[in-house]
Amino acid sequence: NATLFNGYAWESVSSHAWRAQHRWWARAIIWVTDLFQKDHCRRANKREQAVVDLVLKKKLHERTQ
Repeated sequence: NATLFNGYAWESVSSHAWRAQHRWWARAIIWVTDLFQKDHCRRANKREQAVVDLVLKKKLHERTQ
């Protein structure tokens, strides 16, 4: 999962790389995945962005007591 790169646990590395394109590691992941499947990271982000938005909106990423 994307926690390896300071992302969310429910998000894939590909989706997180697409959101963090300005980082060197994200550009490397996008380049490698494009060798196997064109626009893989863009499509992963498009698929998962609704979940990320919902979790952030409902504050489900915050700790509970």
